[in-house]
Amino acid sequence: MREMPRAARIYLVGCYLLGLAALVRLTSLAPWQADKQTWLLTAALAALAATAQVFTVARAQGHHSDHLTPAPIFAAVLLLPAPFLALIVCFTFIPEWIVHRRRWFI
Repeated sequence: MREMPRAARIYLVGCYLLGLAALVRLTSLAPWQADKQTWLLTAALAALAATAQVFTVARAQGHHSDHLTPAPIFAAVLLLPAPFLALIVCFTFIPEWIVHRRRWFI
């Protein structure tokens, strides 16, 4: 496996820091009240989205595949406040990174 170029590493670290800063700002400034039902719904939708991201639907022809991840994320968009939606989107891709161990750059 090749070493990641320095420019790619700097770009990825910058993207992660920018995303983390956006998440902190979103959660700190938003006036939201978190009750037990909201946390349970967030956990359930995050688990569904993460599971759907790991298990892809491969097509018979070509090298394409489909993910079912947009369904739980769309439900989260409709049912949850923005800070919880941001948490779901962040946690959706972690299991896929752990299971598949894909390269970070092409």
